[in-house]
Amino acid sequence: MPNALEALLSRIQHLLHFGQDPVVVIEPDNADRGLLINRLLDKLPDGQDVALLRYKKSPGMRKLRTDILSQWFSDPVINPDDTLAESYLRLSQQGAQRLLIVDGSCPLEADIFREFLALSEHTDDQMGLLVIAPDTAAVPALRWQPIWLGDIGQKEAPASAEAKSKKPKPLLLIVAAALMLAVVVVATLYKGKEADTPQSVSVPLPGVTGNASPGAVALTPQPVQNSTSVPNATHIEPESEKPAAPPHMNAEQRKDMAEARADIIHVDANSAPAAEPTATAPTASEQQAEAEAADPQPKPQVAQQPKPEPKPEPAKPAPAKADPKNDTWPAGIPDSHYALQLIAGQDKGKVQAAMAGQGVSDWQLVKTRRNGQDFYLVVQGNYANLDAAKAAVAKLPATFRKAGAWPKRYDKIKAEIKAGKG
Repeated sequence: MPNALEALLSRIQHLLHFGQDPVVVIEPDNADRGLLINRLLDKLPDGQDVALLRYKKSPGMRKLRTDILSQWFSDPVINPDDTLAESYLRLSQQGAQRLLIVDGSCPLEADIFREFLALSEHTDDQMGLLVIAPDTAAVPALRWQPIWLGDIGQKEAPASAEAKSKKPKPLLLIVAAALMLAVVVVATLYKGKEADTPQSVSVPLPGVTGNASPGAVALTPQPVQNSTSVPNATHIEPESEKPAAPPHMNAEQRKDMAEARADIIHVDANSAPAAEPTATAPTASEQQAEAEAADPQPKPQVAQQPKPEPKPEPAKPAPAKADPKNDTWPAGIPDSHYALQLIAGQDKGKVQAAMAGQGVSDWQLVKTRRNGQDFYLVVQGNYANLDAAKAAVAKLPATFRKAGAWPKRYDKIKAEIKAGKG
């Protein structure tokens, strides 16, 4: 055996022994691929149960399930329509080491890989998966992260469909960059235009023109010209056009002439336009006072509508709790009976919150251990056999049916509880 294949074989053995992550090996040569599988089977320990899938044409899901379980168990009684996890959990009685080897010369259905990964999450047995394929195209694109070995070359491992859809397209990046650049240019031009505009204020007043410079307001009074004659009004001549007194008048005659001129210049205040005062904007209180003076009638008082009382918030449903009477649960339940495992997780609070308001009674929270950390399971019911447990799954709320609730034997549950106490 070449040194390269020997090193690859040692690497595969190490990964399968110390880890449970799937391993994918790319080996284009058919002879080397067969040699690698045969040498691996010879070196595996006796206590490890191996199932090998090698076909020239995919036989379908029913045949795949039957072949896997028939190699792991002796004369198993199974239903090929059940998922791999349903049949395995019913047949497995104690901890075991299982290994599934797939010769990827003939691509198989991706669903058999999904069922195996789901089984690995629901059992405490050590489950290993090894796929040896001629190229990456023969490996199904799943939401998994296997360990890649062998002649991958410059090709990237096949990503999931979700990851491919998230890959940004170059054209979209170019368009987005162009739009951002346009926004920056327009904002810069707009700010420059604002900076060049002088900050001046213009106050339009009747008969007044503003000669403003930036930052100040200069008001220049302009004479009001009106071509329309006003009755009972006396024309006022400019001071510069007044006729001068004859030089031969004495002081007394000059005084009489001045008084006469003052009488002539007298103007009726109601007919002559008064000098316009400096325009000031009336305040809100002055406008209200003028409105009340113009309309002396009191305004009707509008009765204030009482504020509606706030509606009481509906009481939140209390979270469902386990039956407090079952202090000795599950000591009195036979090991061959079944319960339904509904959900599981590492966060105890989140697991309990997920059960609140679901309408499920008689459930128990089981504390166990996973990978050296606390882990919590929610199980429900006590069913005498597997058929009764499966029938009960159909009566669960849709939330748990979609989450994949499944039957679990009570001897497994008791082992979980024992592991949690240890």
